[in-house]
Amino acid sequence: MITVEQAEQIVYEHINRPRPSWPDQPEMIVIRVVERPLDWIVYWTAKSFWEHPEGDPLFTCNGPILVSRADGSLFETGILPPVEDRILATEHLIQQQVARRV
Repeated sequence: MITVEQAEQIVYEHINRPRPSWPDQPEMIVIRVVERPLDWIVYWTAKSFWEHPEGDPLFTCNGPILVSRADGSLFETGILPPVEDRILATEHLIQQQVARRV
């Protein structure tokens, strides 16, 4: 089982991976984690925006990333509303993935 600390680290590494299309990408940070039965819902943003919210509004629209508690798989939900519906649909995918492994 993946712990909250592991989920945070997995997402941190994912959101800060080098991107050739964005060479000057600012550091991204995890700002909140919500525990659910099958996954961790991880919210994130740019560190610079978190520290100075009057800054670039580009970083206000990051969809949460779900991390499977079973194996640490990542599932990006996107930013389109309603976010709760996207989270539930993603959790359904996680449930199917876990069921296939049993």
